[in-house]
Order: sequence, then C-alpha cells, then structure tokens
Amino acid sequence: MNADSVRYFLLAGLKRWRVELSAALRKTPLGAPLRVAYRVSAPVWRNRLARMATVAVRRRLYRADPRAYWHFELKKEDSR
Repeated sequence: MNADSVRYFLLAGLKRWRVELSAALRKTPLGAPLRVAYRVSAPVWRNRLARMATVAVRRRLYRADPRAYWHFELKKEDSR
C-alpha cells in the first residue's frame, strides 16, 4: 500500500466505511447499539479542541498532494 492510498483512506475512507456500516446494520438488531455508540461519541466531535485537531490533520494530509486525493475520488465515482 502506498502513501497516497493511506492518505486517501484517512481523508475519506473512514467516513465512507462508517456510512456503509450504518446503512448495512440499519434494520438489524445491531443497528440500535450502533446508533447508541454514535450518539455517545457525538459530544466528542462538538468539542472545539477535538474538532480543531481533526481538521488540522485532515488539512495537512490533503495539502500534501491534493491531486492524489481527487484521483482516488474520481476512481471511486467511476467504479459505482
């Protein structure tokens, strides 16, 4: 796995994985505990310090090579 793939995964992959997981588990018995876990962790993301740290890391990853990020984004759209 090269650096561009890791960078892309950190920028977009985690969020997409979370969305796909929640969609897959929505009507199952595991859906309710997953929603509870999301709601419990939601205040962390409202915390200004946590948000600033996350945005700083994401900004640095994106600025390292923005063309690679969009290359992976477009490739992802083409595969759909």
